Amino acid sequence: MSQNNQAIDNNWNQKVDEVADTEAAEVRKSPIAGTGVFAKRPIKKDEVVLPVTGKKLHESEISEVNRSLSLLQVDTDWYLMATGTIDDFLNHSCDPNVGFTPDGQSFFALRDIAKDEELCWDYSTCDNDPEWFMDCLCGSPKCRGKVTGFPNLDAETRARLLPISQPYLRRLYGNK
Repeated sequence: MSQNNQAIDNNWNQKVDEVADTEAAEVRKSPIAGTGVFAKRPIKKDEVVLPVTGKKLHESEISEVNRSLSLLQVDTDWYLMATGTIDDFLNHSCDPNVGFTPDGQSFFALRDIAKDEELCWDYSTCDNDPEWFMDCLCGSPKCRGKVTGFPNLDAETRARLLPISQPYLRRLYGNK
């Protein structure tokens, strides 16, 4: 285990009461997966809603962390480890209402979002691991049943999600 892995607090999701709300969003109980992030007010399409935060780790520094709960891939070999900030509590949806800004540093609204609506992004828009998957609980009419890495999406879904994906995925898949 690397020195950095010893410092990783993988219990961030048990500290819900310590999460700071933002002007636009707050953490609450979710019908999707226990806890989620909800709009405190109406949010307009294209509005930047939340920053993307976390502890930056190289792939070589990662050992046994729960990928689906704790890691957001931001480049080929780089990840953000969840630290318990509000963006870490966003749930997945196969029909997301937020996506990554062009620089990948924030989440923005893909459409107008009503007050009290849960904010969700598609986890496939950051992960390039062809081996990774998890069962989907989103309940959307567009639910794929399984969340996978970007390479395992069908061509139509990839084309739909590419513009709201992490920038490194746009670089890798943009000309295909």
